[in-house]
Amino acid sequence: MPYRDRMTNLRNALLSVADAYTDEINMHGGKSLARVSTIVLNQGRFFQRLRDGKTCTLDSFEAVLEWFSSPANWPGGTIPPAAADMLAHFATPVPAAAE
Repeated sequence: MPYRDRMTNLRNALLSVADAYTDEINMHGGKSLARVSTIVLNQGRFFQRLRDGKTCTLDSFEAVLEWFSSPANWPGGTIPPAAADMLAHFATPVPAAAE
């Protein structure tokens, strides 16, 4: 799979987790995505930039994933099953290249 396609897939998966978070805050209340990205990255437009097709650094990507991976950061203290499944895929180690 070409690099650009892999990056698009990762961006879309992260945005799917963000959408699940938005669904939860719409039902239970909580911090907006802009507030989350300000807290985590000091970049309130992070998710909007991703939606606009922009890229991000690996450090930013990992910081946001780490934040979403903590149940304490989700409304009600529970990660919804669909978001938990997506987050679990990010945690899967990539096999080392053959030497």
